[in-house]
Amino acid sequence: MDASTSGDGTRLPLAGIRVLEVGNYASAPYGGYLLVLLGAEVVKIEPPQTGDPMRGWGSGGSEVSFFFRMCNAGKSSVAVDLKNTDGVALVRSLLPGFDVMLTNLKKESLAKLGLSGQECLAVNDRLVHVAITGLGSDGPLAGRPTFDSIAQALSGLLGLYLESGQVPSSLPAVADLTGGLVAAAGVMAGLTSRGLTGKGMVVETSLLEALCTVLSSAHVHASHTAGASGLRRAAGAQMFQLTTADDRRIAIHLSTSQRFFSNLAKAAAPYLLQDERFATYQRRVENFDALGAALQDVFETRTCAEWEALLQGADLPFAQIYSMAEAPDQPQIRELGLYQTDALGRTDLFRGPWRFDGVRPAADPSLPAVGEDNDAVLADILSPGDLERLRRNGVISEENR
Repeated sequence: MDASTSGDGTRLPLAGIRVLEVGNYASAPYGGYLLVLLGAEVVKIEPPQTGDPMRGWGSGGSEVSFFFRMCNAGKSSVAVDLKNTDGVALVRSLLPGFDVMLTNLKKESLAKLGLSGQECLAVNDRLVHVAITGLGSDGPLAGRPTFDSIAQALSGLLGLYLESGQVPSSLPAVADLTGGLVAAAGVMAGLTSRGLTGKGMVVETSLLEALCTVLSSAHVHASHTAGASGLRRAAGAQMFQLTTADDRRIAIHLSTSQRFFSNLAKAAAPYLLQDERFATYQRRVENFDALGAALQDVFETRTCAEWEALLQGADLPFAQIYSMAEAPDQPQIRELGLYQTDALGRTDLFRGPWRFDGVRPAADPSLPAVGEDNDAVLADILSPGDLERLRRNGVISEENR
């Protein structure tokens, strides 16, 4: 699959880079998908027959899951049994032809297979080996089996959700996807270093480390306030969620700005400018609940559309709060072209958060069957006779024949 150019022929930054993805579920596959959007060729190693367990996640096995599609579109698939020594040898034989190996197998599993970073660089010293673990490569919990919610729990994010006393009905896979994003950044850093030194490197990250990256401000805030209270965060940032007359909600974030507060008061409730409780930023922090209650009394007198029209020219950070189902179709995201839709009008594939020379890369909607690209990829290193022998022995699958 040619991912080197966008839909209009614009050459993408990672054109010509070949990535071998030895991973499953979410973090490494999502990192690999971001690399596809950047123009890299990504070859996914999957178990024969069944493939990545994420293929059938949530679908009862009757069809490819939306989550697998989101993380793996545009890749090639080679089905190799890594429980077989010949399968491991086959993957090692592929390494000289690749620039990057991206994996989220456990550290112990990589060592057992002989696919750890240093072992892979011994085969190809220009390789950038990027490994995502659950909780880090060392430390007392390093070997613990980990999924997204476990990283959320250890990072403090789950506790932050729960401070309101409510358990969220649906937790986004923020640790998995942030892990993939951070790993993709590690790939690019490794490739940049290789361009300067001529040598590859071993890059390590984890779901926990990636999540702590985006939570660092919350951690620092907690260390200065003797706890990570959601109320303190909202009060300090002057964040309000206000319900309108038609039961919609609007978010407003005033921060420390006197101008933003004045603009809001002038547009919505001028009498607030005369209230000494709200005269300065510090007083507004101290009287956060009172200010929120006063604003709520005003906002419930108009519909959301009326408030949006009123606030539009007020030079004020605000937005209607959309549900997950609504957000991709709201005008700003739609205009940015962040998603592609299928023939039924459903949100289909994320197109990436970048533009290159003014062009956002189009997502390749094609999805490989398990082992579909065995012949195309393995013919570079195996004779037809070797390919047939490995098929007979079950080392590679026959789905593509």
